[in-house]
Amino acid sequence: FIADGQVAITGGRNIGDEYFMKASAANFVDLDILCTGAALSELRDVFERYWRSAHAVPLQQLQSPGAATLPLPDAPAAPSARDVLGQSAVGRQLDAGHLELVFARVQVLADAPDKVLQSPELVDSALGQGLEQLRQARSEVVIVSPYFIPGVRGMAMLREATAARVRVSVLTNSMAATDEPVVHQAYARYRAALLDIGVTLHELSPGLSRKAGVFGDFRSSDGRLHAKVAVADRRWVLLGSMNMDGRSAYANTELGLLIDSPELAWQLRSLLHRAHASSTYRVRRAEHGIEWVARDGNAEQVYLNEPGAGLGLRLKSSLLSLFVAEELL
Repeated sequence: FIADGQVAITGGRNIGDEYFMKASAANFVDLDILCTGAALSELRDVFERYWRSAHAVPLQQLQSPGAATLPLPDAPAAPSARDVLGQSAVGRQLDAGHLELVFARVQVLADAPDKVLQSPELVDSALGQGLEQLRQARSEVVIVSPYFIPGVRGMAMLREATAARVRVSVLTNSMAATDEPVVHQAYARYRAALLDIGVTLHELSPGLSRKAGVFGDFRSSDGRLHAKVAVADRRWVLLGSMNMDGRSAYANTELGLLIDSPELAWQLRSLLHRAHASSTYRVRRAEHGIEWVARDGNAEQVYLNEPGAGLGLRLKSSLLSLFVAEELL
């Protein structure tokens, strides 16, 4: 989202009630970057490449003559930034007309509009470029991805990192939190192997995240993870639309920012540290396989099966996963 060529917002957020805490059943946890400066011209160039691409079709070509159209609703009163952003520091600053910025070097990573037409072996994807930076980490990598399917390539990179004594942690959705149970089923096949190579796994709990309030006020709705971000060596931040899965690598066109900023990295790590402690299940190895540990204050509860997910959902997901190839997820 680029306004007047002066400021831009990018990340993984879609436009819909559930991405702005307005839905009653479930709302998504998301992250955005508001930026200005040199990155603006690159982001505008990305938009122009897509806008002028042969793959972008004018709406009139898709709409048949005489097709019924819905009347436009009456325009609501213009909300303040605080109406949209709540009591966040950014909302207060925008309403006051003074925005505090963190200055940092930024690299714009963007896939080409015709990415899907390229051979998978030749794709130099935005996700691939971001992963190369993470691969150079020497001490720590923190990954947040709602749809996390590492695949053969991802497992090899994670194994290489943990063998080099790099601490790796991953936050993704629990089965109870995800809106894509079949994707979660594919991720679940890697859980034991991830734990065995030393990766720390956390899964978002819809109930705990609602109660903790670390990610905002969910009211009576459930929390679902949709943010896509990674932090390496407490310095590098990768944030955008890319999930850590095959679709983002080979099929979807993605956009992200690679930011060199210890300050932003610290902010994100602090947020995730609070979330890990109060809003997630810690997945760990057990004699019978794996188990989930939830902390609510000083109390600890251990689950032997997918917490919050009934038998019907688990069976349905298992059956559907038999008919969907992993590379399509």
